[in-house]
Amino acid sequence: MNTRVDVVVVGAGLSGLSAARSLSRGGFHVAVLEARDRVGGRVLSVALEGTTVDLGGQWIGPGQDRAYRLAAEAGVSLCATHTAGQTMYRLDGRRRQGGSIPPLGPIALLDAHRIQRRLDRLTHEATSQPPSAERTLDAMSAESWLRSVAWTRGARAFWKLLLEAGACATAAEVSTLAIAHQLKTMGGTGSLETAEQDFMVGGAGQLAKQLMVEISDCVYLGEPVQHIAHSAEGVSVVTEQRAWQAFAVIVAMPPALAARITYNPILPALRDGLTQRIGQGAVIKCLCMYEHPFWREDGLSGALLDATGPITATLDGTASTDGPGVLVALATGTHARTLGTKRPARRREVVLDALTRAFGPAAAQPMAYLDHDWSADEWARGGYGAIPAPGVLSEFGPMLTAPIGRIFWAGTETASAWRNYMEGALESGERAAHQVASHLDAKAETRP
Repeated sequence: MNTRVDVVVVGAGLSGLSAARSLSRGGFHVAVLEARDRVGGRVLSVALEGTTVDLGGQWIGPGQDRAYRLAAEAGVSLCATHTAGQTMYRLDGRRRQGGSIPPLGPIALLDAHRIQRRLDRLTHEATSQPPSAERTLDAMSAESWLRSVAWTRGARAFWKLLLEAGACATAAEVSTLAIAHQLKTMGGTGSLETAEQDFMVGGAGQLAKQLMVEISDCVYLGEPVQHIAHSAEGVSVVTEQRAWQAFAVIVAMPPALAARITYNPILPALRDGLTQRIGQGAVIKCLCMYEHPFWREDGLSGALLDATGPITATLDGTASTDGPGVLVALATGTHARTLGTKRPARRREVVLDALTRAFGPAAAQPMAYLDHDWSADEWARGGYGAIPAPGVLSEFGPMLTAPIGRIFWAGTETASAWRNYMEGALESGERAAHQVASHLDAKAETRP
């Protein structure tokens, strides 16, 4: 086997596959090395009672143009997420129903709108403030910021829940600047309402399969990278099986996992400082399948937002009007970490108890149940993406994407559009591929 290529891509998630396809289309010879026995990374489609469901990334919405284009290219049918009916809320321990507007009193509701405007202003200014202002914002956790701006307990609880559900972490764990940067890549808080507008019939894994069409002979599974040696002349990427020689390498992995690879020479202190301080969010995705979507008969959308846990949020994942109903339940942050300590059978009991409290006794008897703890996944160690703690971005942020010699970085955590979404993974792969192509073309290096 020829182990000399132009570019090695480490990781066959959507970001790595996107980078590899872009480079291959540009005439570069690529090898994609994947530790798992499958492609897709944090996209994981599986069969449940004959229906394909997603245990990982699932939804797309307006503005996520790359994902929509790729789905169309693959001939994938889209299903609009069912939203008709009432949403269930538990913000203060009490179960309440409401629409897209939370069931808050008039003063708290006005306060919630005011907080949203403040967030959008922060988002607009996130990358245009002087360094001193960014450091001040970065030093403050999202929890502290909410406490400083909220007038009412209800509005604070609502926004705390939304931010924590999106970050897969507690508001105390993530910096306000990180929240502002995340929202900026999405186009502002308005995108929170539509980010889960559609999902793919047959699973989001079809996106990975479509990316593979042109590069399937360049992808090597079960080949975790252990070491990368780099110099002015090229790189050597070492796995248990062999050593690959290339002009450049794209590491398409979460920063915390990229740090487990050894590098020679060692990476700059700032890059190491980043990876020491930026971990992954915690999320467990649970799929409950019923003979039919019974919650719709009760006038419910299937959506739940629950600050008290153990389930943080639910959505209706039913893809067919005449097939089984699928309720998607997500435990995030502290709730996911607690739930992850329980044995699988007990975890199922806890999840179904929570769904029964929210949706009634019919939720207690699914025809099938499946969950995946992404924090326990060896090659993910969490989701949806990385969580910058207070102080990290202002000190180490540029190292997320800054090339180090011939080493380039990709992954949804590094995206400038829809960070921590599938769209972000695709965008980051394209960006890294462009960086590598520009670097190699500038050096006019010969392709094998």
